[in-house]
Amino acid sequence: MKAANRSHRSQILLGVLFAFGLVGINVWAVSKMLASQRALDEASRTLNKSQQLVAEIERLRNRPRIASLEQETTTGMTDRVELAMQEAGIPSSSKLSSTPLEAIQKGTTQYKERLTEIKLDPVSMQQVVRFCLELEDPLEGLTVRDLEMRASKFTGDSQIDLWDVTVTLSQLIYSVSL
Repeated sequence: MKAANRSHRSQILLGVLFAFGLVGINVWAVSKMLASQRALDEASRTLNKSQQLVAEIERLRNRPRIASLEQETTTGMTDRVELAMQEAGIPSSSKLSSTPLEAIQKGTTQYKERLTEIKLDPVSMQQVVRFCLELEDPLEGLTVRDLEMRASKFTGDSQIDLWDVTVTLSQLIYSVSL
């Protein structure tokens, strides 16, 4: 009887252990499933946000830009550069050159782009920023397209970092003649 009772007890113990094992596996599986669901929800939110950002970028990319109806004259561009330098506190001796280039057609559009390359040195970072902000005039189609900066070899007595700068100013011009 004892042997049968012991065997029965062993079977019950094995059954209980097996049941606990199944419960443990189920708890583990449910926790993994919930973690996966949270990760899927987060990925879905990230995808939706990314799609919204892509749509916004496309909308902004295709939006018409303001363009000037007339090309700024060489004298007008020189005056604009001089005024921006004055407003930024850049001495006229810092201007190495201001070179307006010929306007070129923008693909098959009715727009032309005229670039003006302005070289300055030595100037401080604050002067560069103020100069660029003073140069831009979105209502006239003028934007700073490129900015190249190199540490200046000239430091003078100043404790401020000085830069040799090339600014490329772009003017977008509406042209009815293609």
